[in-house]
Amino acid sequence: MATYHGNDGSVLVGANAVGEVVSFSYNESANIIRDDAMGDADETNIAGKNSATGSITAHFDSGDTDGQVELTAGSSVSLVLHPEGTGTGLTELSFTAIVSSRAITVEHEGIVQVQFDFTRTGATTEGDQS
Repeated sequence: MATYHGNDGSVLVGANAVGEVVSFSYNESANIIRDDAMGDADETNIAGKNSATGSITAHFDSGDTDGQVELTAGSSVSLVLHPEGTGTGLTELSFTAIVSSRAITVEHEGIVQVQFDFTRTGATTEGDQS
C-alpha cells in the first residue's frame, strides 16, 4: 500500500498550475432518496445524483495570472487535481467547476492566504496521468 506526502500534490486550471497552493480538498457525495411508502416497516433508500465540492487554499499571489487570477467567484473553470503529485501513473481528477467563493485572509505576522471554494458541474474523470 502506497503512502503519499501532501507536499507533492498540485492543482491546475486547464494546463496551468495554480501557484503557491498550500492545500486542497475534494468531496464527493451521493444524494440519498427515500423510496419507502405507507405501510413499509422500514425506511428504504435509493442513490440519487452525485455531486462534488471542494476548496483550494494558497498563499495569495496576484501575479499568478494563469492560476489564481482565473479563479474568480462565478467563473467556470477546468480543474485538474493531482493528490499524489505529478508523474506517469499517478492519480488525476479532472472536471469542470464553478468557483462559488474567494476569501482572502490577512493576519498580523502571517502570510496572506486566499481560499477558493468550488462546486463541480458534470462528472469527474479519474484516471492515471500519462
